[in-house]
Amino acid sequence: MEQLNYKIELDREEVVTDSLIDSGKNSTEAVTDTSLFACERKMTDLEPNPIANREQPVTDHQLTTTNHKQLTPKLSWLKQLKFILPILGGIFLIFVIASLSIGVVDVSIFDFLRGNEDAVNVFVHHRIPRTVAVIVAGVGMSVSGVIMQTITNNKYVSPMTAGTLDAARLGMLLAFMIVPMTSLVVQGIFAFVVTLGLTLLFIFFVERIKVKSSALIPLIGIIYGGVIGSVATLIALQSDQGIQQLVTMLMGSFALTLSGQFEMILIAIPFVVISFIFANWFMLAGMGESASKNLGLNYRLTVMIGLVIVAIISTLVLLVAGMIPFLGLVIPNLVAIYMGDNIKRSLPVTMFVGAIFLLICDILSRVIMFPFEVPISLTVGVIGAVLFLVLLLLKRRKGSA
Repeated sequence: MEQLNYKIELDREEVVTDSLIDSGKNSTEAVTDTSLFACERKMTDLEPNPIANREQPVTDHQLTTTNHKQLTPKLSWLKQLKFILPILGGIFLIFVIASLSIGVVDVSIFDFLRGNEDAVNVFVHHRIPRTVAVIVAGVGMSVSGVIMQTITNNKYVSPMTAGTLDAARLGMLLAFMIVPMTSLVVQGIFAFVVTLGLTLLFIFFVERIKVKSSALIPLIGIIYGGVIGSVATLIALQSDQGIQQLVTMLMGSFALTLSGQFEMILIAIPFVVISFIFANWFMLAGMGESASKNLGLNYRLTVMIGLVIVAIISTLVLLVAGMIPFLGLVIPNLVAIYMGDNIKRSLPVTMFVGAIFLLICDILSRVIMFPFEVPISLTVGVIGAVLFLVLLLLKRRKGSA
């Protein structure tokens, strides 16, 4: 556990250095600031030593050596990306082809490429939209999980354990009951506002908890989500259409993802790109409000940007496919084992793994009871729960070791 914590601190020091360099400081200033962080951490474990506290002149050789040490981790993670991204890209392509090839209608990709009319109709109106929706949903929910875990500095927080998915469900039900005759876009905006407001309320509660253990915050989030879910069920019971809407969202499925209905989920793509731009900001915000403010970061604005991204993506996925549990919880933790906690370098891998994972679950949902389909929420829930238990056991072994 000490080694894991030390690795997290190293990742954050690297992000602090990158942020300082991006903000206009030269390399000498960045080295000094990073060294101060390292010194502060080490001095807490040592007895006061007046000789060690004297200011020592920094030579050019020391600065050169420090710069070289800072560049080495960057080169190593670049090598990691160059090694793993082509592998993930190949696996991703295999499952995309498999997803396009599976369906009730007996047509293949070769029929589509030859211009067969039936094949073109099936692919254009159903299989391609469905596959694109699955990919975007997998990428979006994985990135949302990374953002929430980074901002709260807790590996067990995700849209599922923070009540965000339940808030989106309540928002959709309220939109369906209050503005039923409006377009799906208007209902989506209404649901987004409700989702963002309730997620901000959860963060407000978390910030005021004095004892912030890794298990307490997600436990509060699960209770909070349960309360929101109960309110949503109570509202749904007021009408038969409300119950039908609730059941549809809870089951989750890409079976009805057709051309003309899946395009809304594509709105999530720009927000995934924005998450790359603000990756270092999210890492600094995860260090705490006081530490991030000392580094010149607008903490409140950064948290708001992250929560807006999470709320929009969660609402869009709920609109198109329904609730997809565990995805934002398991995938970031799985990727962090290999790539570490610097989200700027782990986000590309997280996106690929999230898309591959949801493609696999969607394919299983279609073939288990072919020609019928198992709800995607059931498939993701079972596989995600097993993976999460495995991750917990691995962390427990590392902690005991």
